[in-house]
Amino acid sequence: VQKWLRIAHRVGFEFTARAKWVTAPTATYRTISRQLQLCQAEGISAIFCDEAGLGKTHIAKEYCAKNQNAFYVNGGSAPRKVAFVRALAQAIGLSPDKSTIEELLEDIITYLKALQNPIIVIDEAGDLNNATYLLLKRLYNELEFVCGLYLLGARGLRKRIDSAIRNRTNGFEEVFSRFGSRYSNVIPVDSNGKALTKERLDYLREEATMVAHANGFTDAEKLNRLLSRDFDLRTIRREVIKSRMTT
Repeated sequence: VQKWLRIAHRVGFEFTARAKWVTAPTATYRTISRQLQLCQAEGISAIFCDEAGLGKTHIAKEYCAKNQNAFYVNGGSAPRKVAFVRALAQAIGLSPDKSTIEELLEDIITYLKALQNPIIVIDEAGDLNNATYLLLKRLYNELEFVCGLYLLGARGLRKRIDSAIRNRTNGFEEVFSRFGSRYSNVIPVDSNGKALTKERLDYLREEATMVAHANGFTDAEKLNRLLSRDFDLRTIRREVIKSRMTT
């Protein structure tokens, strides 16, 4: 049973039936998808860092499910080095039950080198601990132009890296350099990196409207009420599900 449970977890099998969720081609979806495609095709690295609730995780998981040799790892579930290496091994289809982590890591690197245009997508990257960030430097060094690396996180990821660089924490400046020394984002910001209030709300409303309409939530009055208060795409998804229960 345990073996089949592991396989089900690896392929994302759902044991309960749910109404299909339609992915809308939002600006966030298009931006992240283009970056993932480029990183995978060229074996390069990037960081996407923006506020929570934009659908980053959904986009990353869908990309990895639809594209060959694209592997998703949740850093929030495996922040420590040992857990991360095992999670990465499991994601790419290797047994994580090696005698040592070093052996497992060497197998991961060798296997990825043998694949055509692989990419590792690391979600919730702000939760990774310092030793795991140093591991990213090693993965980059071993797999440069062979395997793409893509970090996803909310604004805490940027705060974490910037703070570590200011405090001269070992390895962080080198990791940031290898990932292009920049953060990608979609929410409009000013020259100091602060979100522009009106532009931010306009952007989020457009994203939310596209997602709602794509999933059958077309009641304009209800949608306008929803968008008149604090919301993100998680809020929209909950409201869409609730509306399906009453129809």
